Amino acid sequence: MPKSRGRPFSRGNTASRGRPPGSRNPATVAAQQLFEEHAEALAKKCIELAGKGDSMALRLAMERTLPPYKNTLVYFAMPPVESLADLPKAADAILQAVAHGEISPAESESLTGVLEFLRRNLETVEIHRREKALKEALAAQYSK
Repeated sequence: MPKSRGRPFSRGNTASRGRPPGSRNPATVAAQQLFEEHAEALAKKCIELAGKGDSMALRLAMERTLPPYKNTLVYFAMPPVESLADLPKAADAILQAVAHGEISPAESESLTGVLEFLRRNLETVEIHRREKALKEALAAQYSK
């Protein structure tokens, strides 16, 4: 362990409580107010420059008009999962959907995460069912 140098600081902030929860940096508030005053003119100028071929203005306008790709709803036929025995069929359905271009690999990753959640849930239910059966069997055996 390396030797520490100097005297360690005491724990915690003893001078004050710091910034109250929910308060905002005054510089950020001022910048937002200034932007809000000129937002319409700035947006018009950005669109005008984008129309003239300015690549940065075009990129900025597109980012605001068409937001980045986020999670979307996935539609494809997947067999119902009611027991652990159904999981391989569901996993195969996901694999086939990716192979046929029905869903993207990223969407399949999300779906396999859902299958993993289902697997853990079904295993937990099965463990509790077996535990209950064992307790009942032991109770019946010792009550004789």
